[in-house]
Amino acid sequence: QYPGFDYLEAAPEDLPGSYRWCGSYTSVGVSGWEANAMGRGQANTDAIIAAGCDTASDAAQAAKSYAGGGQTDWFLPSMGELMLMYENLRQAGLGAFGYADYWSSTEYDAGHAWFQGFYDGYQNIYSKADNLSFRPVLAF
Repeated sequence: QYPGFDYLEAAPEDLPGSYRWCGSYTSVGVSGWEANAMGRGQANTDAIIAAGCDTASDAAQAAKSYAGGGQTDWFLPSMGELMLMYENLRQAGLGAFGYADYWSSTEYDAGHAWFQGFYDGYQNIYSKADNLSFRPVLAF
């Protein structure tokens, strides 16, 4: 259904601790409907890292560095991908998700990025410097 992949796989657990989206208040060009779409998480993650959000405390870099299951192509999910995780995994009691807010790879503007609430499905924005949970995904 989506060009380039048939399935998305969520990492089996959250990475320990919490992570900021980026320490810099700069637009990285991953906003709007296109950046929210299914299949955009990988490209969004690469753009975030290329824009300088590449420290170990930045969610995109931490997702990219994750090597769970021997895989090295993990990324920070787009809002569309994150919503699917909430609807298909969290609501079914699968995936060991916490009652927390999870970063997406979709920004709102230079200072804010979108999150998905895994306690009630609420979506909104936080400052990019706020620390939240996230769950790496990969496509295959």
